[in-house]
Amino acid sequence: MYEPERRNTDEPPEPRWYPSVVALPDGRMLIVGGIRYDGNRIAKDYEAAYQTLPDRYQGRTLYHELFDPCTGQYERGLFRVPDQSDGQRHDTDLNRTYPRLHLVSLWDGRTVQARVVSTGPSITSYALKEDWVSVVWQRLLTARNVGRSDGTSVLLPNFRADNPHTMAEQALYEVMVIGGGYVRQDDYISNAHDSTEILTFSPLTEAPYTHMEVRNGPRLAFRRAHLNAVLLPTGQILVIGGISGTFDPDGAGEQVRRWLYPDQLVLATELLTYTPAGWQVEEVAAAPAELNDEVDDQRPPDVPKVPNGARVYHSTALLLPDGRVLAAGSATNAYYRSDYYDDGRRDYLPMDFDNYVPTLYSPPYLFKPDGSPRGANDRPRILLINPAPTELDYQQVFKVTYALSNEGAAIRSVVLVRPGAVTHSVNFEQRLVRLHFVVASSNGLHITAPWDPAIAPPGWYMLFLVDGNGVPSEAAWVRLKGCGLQATQLTVTLEGVQGISAEQAEAIEHSPMTLEFRNAAMGATRASYTLPMMRPDEQGRVVLRLWSDLPAGVYELYVYPYRSWLGRRVRLSWQPGGSYSLVLRNGDVVKDNVVDYGDLLSVLAQQGLEGLSEADVNCDGVVDAEDAALVATNTGTQGDE
Repeated sequence: MYEPERRNTDEPPEPRWYPSVVALPDGRMLIVGGIRYDGNRIAKDYEAAYQTLPDRYQGRTLYHELFDPCTGQYERGLFRVPDQSDGQRHDTDLNRTYPRLHLVSLWDGRTVQARVVSTGPSITSYALKEDWVSVVWQRLLTARNVGRSDGTSVLLPNFRADNPHTMAEQALYEVMVIGGGYVRQDDYISNAHDSTEILTFSPLTEAPYTHMEVRNGPRLAFRRAHLNAVLLPTGQILVIGGISGTFDPDGAGEQVRRWLYPDQLVLATELLTYTPAGWQVEEVAAAPAELNDEVDDQRPPDVPKVPNGARVYHSTALLLPDGRVLAAGSATNAYYRSDYYDDGRRDYLPMDFDNYVPTLYSPPYLFKPDGSPRGANDRPRILLINPAPTELDYQQVFKVTYALSNEGAAIRSVVLVRPGAVTHSVNFEQRLVRLHFVVASSNGLHITAPWDPAIAPPGWYMLFLVDGNGVPSEAAWVRLKGCGLQATQLTVTLEGVQGISAEQAEAIEHSPMTLEFRNAAMGATRASYTLPMMRPDEQGRVVLRLWSDLPAGVYELYVYPYRSWLGRRVRLSWQPGGSYSLVLRNGDVVKDNVVDYGDLLSVLAQQGLEGLSEADVNCDGVVDAEDAALVATNTGTQGDE
């Protein structure tokens, strides 16, 4: 529950019970759905609007809202979903309790487009595009296979590359919907689904502006509703708890949240692992079945006890910084079998099914191959992060000093995991972002913060290093800056790009560009950024977006040598949110598509220096592109501006 510091008194926040809240790229919070309080608490502003709605829509919310934590400002958006030709508001997931919302990032080859998608619980999905306020929710044309009430959904990591080099390899555009829903077996029993579906989103240029492809995902080993699904730093999904279906002892068909204990309780735990060949489903350690819940002291002796590991309605599960998973809670009702009647019939009696005992789960990566627990030195360790405090711009390069595990496996991926916000089987904030990194030394990494806030909205994240054995470090906390976030346009023209092959264009797209802002007077580096590239146009131009909170002023901008293009220093009058252009000269003097020893000798020969067999200009023991760039600078072939 929130109370804005400043708001338009003509538009008070709409009363909501069980809404969904999701972070947006600009740092604002989108608030959707929930139901209103009873009629005595409905604000007068809404009474006229509600009088025009059929009775079945009374109590549903009418608008989505946005709250800006940087300014305390509240803003109301539109709600209308044009899913009928009359253009009127309709009862959908978006004005019920806890619509399953996710912020997805869609790469169109030039820019990242942000969408908030609703993935359930009904079979109909919706999407909201930027600017969030003056646009309406669009009903997507593709329907999912089944409804998944009391199921869950997870925003999937990008599995294209462990170490992303392109925006397409970092964007998050897939959601897995898991379990839930009920299929009637007879008058008494309904079964939850054991199926999953994977939803892939992509941008469209016209309404509904978002395309959704649906395909079958992995099948669970157990049917589940009221489950929790936790994203691990390895990209695996841990599926915890739930019930296998519902139960109606009267055979009257009213089976919502009424289930039979212990028959329909699921204590088994499953681990979903993505591989290029498909998803693997593995049953791992089950939740504890001990029956010593503290609430049992007050139970009548003939009422069954609740297992410590039981996680059903009102339970939660969260990833912890040490890599373990905390599972807690449950508060619901169930039925159990009592003694037989004389005529052989059984009686089914209600019981409170409350669990106050939290449990901790250690995933397989916290154990050695021989089954013994891993100690601190058996995992990668983050020793130091620079800069500190670890508040980062997007695209900013930061340095991590680390130690490998005793097994010596190299670092395979660096990930940010957003801390969860989970309730009623839905985790709105859960996301894993793989970061671009360069191994700088045997114990040092140069890591680039996420490339776009649509991929990782501002806020706190857990930073994990994951080694080649799939073992994560303990997390360090970093914060992505958000307030006052602006994108600056940087147009880079690559000289001589005309006529390059498709392979060369693809190589450019897969080679990020690094630049530094330096103090114009002293030359000290203020910040370094690594930006994802894209295929240049016919004039060799690439339009980049730089996210930086550097204050306005005069800086020296240094662009590192990039493939066959020489580095460049530019004195820049910097204004955040501005637009700048620069040209990189091609250092490929002999035109063989690489800057190497031959180019260096050619540059030296142009200056009258012939017959050199070795020319390591910068004395690093290697004749390479840096030497060619240095000679070009010193001889005036490439000059400072």
